[in-house]
Amino acid sequence: MFKTKYLSCGLFLLACASDPGEVPDAGSAPEDLGPLSFDASLPGDAVERGRSYFRNLRCANCHGADGRGDPTFPGAPTLVGRSVEDLVTTLHELCEDPLSLSCHPLKLPDLPEAVLSDIAAYLLALANDSSAMPNPGPPCDDVPGNICTIAGNGISGNKRGNGYLARDQFLFWPQNVTVDGAGRPIITDWNNYLIRRIETEGCEGGDCPITNVIGTSGLGDSCSTPAAPIPAFNATMNHPVGIWFTEEGNVILWGWHQWKIKYIPVNPDGSYGEMYCLFGNERGFGGDGLPAGFNFDGNRGPVRFNLPSSAVRDRAGNWYISDQANLRIRVVRPNANDQPESAGARAYVDSLRDNVITTFGGGEPRTSTGDHRRTKPDYSDSGDGGPIQAATFRVQFGFDAIPQMRLAIDNDRNLLYVADAENHRIRVIDLNQDPPIIDLFAGGGADVAADGVLATNAKLFRPGDVDVIPDGSGDVLITDVFNHCVRVVDFDTRIITTVAGICGAATDGYEGDGGPATEAKLAEPGGAGAAPDRTIYIADTLNHRIRRVNPLP
Repeated sequence: MFKTKYLSCGLFLLACASDPGEVPDAGSAPEDLGPLSFDASLPGDAVERGRSYFRNLRCANCHGADGRGDPTFPGAPTLVGRSVEDLVTTLHELCEDPLSLSCHPLKLPDLPEAVLSDIAAYLLALANDSSAMPNPGPPCDDVPGNICTIAGNGISGNKRGNGYLARDQFLFWPQNVTVDGAGRPIITDWNNYLIRRIETEGCEGGDCPITNVIGTSGLGDSCSTPAAPIPAFNATMNHPVGIWFTEEGNVILWGWHQWKIKYIPVNPDGSYGEMYCLFGNERGFGGDGLPAGFNFDGNRGPVRFNLPSSAVRDRAGNWYISDQANLRIRVVRPNANDQPESAGARAYVDSLRDNVITTFGGGEPRTSTGDHRRTKPDYSDSGDGGPIQAATFRVQFGFDAIPQMRLAIDNDRNLLYVADAENHRIRVIDLNQDPPIIDLFAGGGADVAADGVLATNAKLFRPGDVDVIPDGSGDVLITDVFNHCVRVVDFDTRIITTVAGICGAATDGYEGDGGPATEAKLAEPGGAGAAPDRTIYIADTLNHRIRRVNPLP
């Protein structure tokens, strides 16, 4: 469910030391402390009782005495601001099936609702303790090339609901950010199972409100049916990776641990409509040559994805889907029955259910062990310079993989880009040719710093996301995740330039707001997007923040 370094204590809460001030030696076997207990008749108000429960149940050993995580257990999610509903999903239910949608790695033994309510009161009190908040840094300025934080306060967590300024809200490993038609940044708050929007009205001193537009922060997999419509704001998700706006302004959502591509119409007033399941059914691989649509009958249709990390559509109506854990790109072709989006969301989604899916590139043949084929470590069988059908990719594919292999489409030039992360390259597919030809676009070189050189001379380190800047230039934005920087490739010259961060495997951190973005530090930026004026928005994932880079003249 999470990248290995992010794994929390989870069930190992039972093995934490009994003294909340005592930290077990990470190299020694945990002591068997016996069953946990609590006293349901503790005196004091709810906050005081909640603090006692939090410590006596040994939550503090994994999540810190203040609920903000403990460096001894890297990645233990902070619980600050969690409501009773959150705690029920994250702490209360036992995890019988690790692959089920109801499973989450933060489980505790069965607790009464009253105890959960008191713990939640304590955690919410912590969330409202302004003296404990980190300094959000200076508000944004207009200096070209400067960087600032526009959302997140650096603490992983979630203040439920709306009504908060974006820099006062908690984010939790944000994976992506894009810009809607009104110029508002849209955040994929990955581990809070939310899509959030930074508003342009109601701002105070440069800080703007943040609104939850898709999701309740509940873990699940919502699909509207004719009998049970589900508004997007009331939907549940499981680690959405990002969204893409169609040319009509509606939302395509990539349901990572839901194994689906979803569709959400955007209403004229800017509100979001129902959440529809468009393509895919259950986890796995299958369905090539068969209808791609979601099957209402028990969610067991033939088409299976495994970690779908992105989806885009070209102007001919072809849908390209990065099926990451199946190591391939798949395509859903249009047919004569397709309805336009203007016909209405239900009509549009239903008209695509019978469209046939095939493998576009990658994945085959299988290896002798039955796994889908990856590019060889020396990249000799990548397929560069040849037809996409013969291409191979190299990305993470286990359940705890991180999102990679994301796609971007340049519909003006009919080019499709893919972040081939474990090959440390960005590749481009020319859709103008028949068959389409794949080739290297960036990466594969030896120069990490690589400013002012050909993009193919640059050394990338697991680039996770790629985007096309929407100003007509064709320039390409790359999040060089494990080099902790963001880069742009000039389409005409193919010259690469760093626009944020200090590129290098050991340059992560959080600093530099109010100054040049190229002197700032980022921490594994998972994704980035740009506005037509070339303002760049960065999902600074491990810093739990969204950063903005002012456009250069």
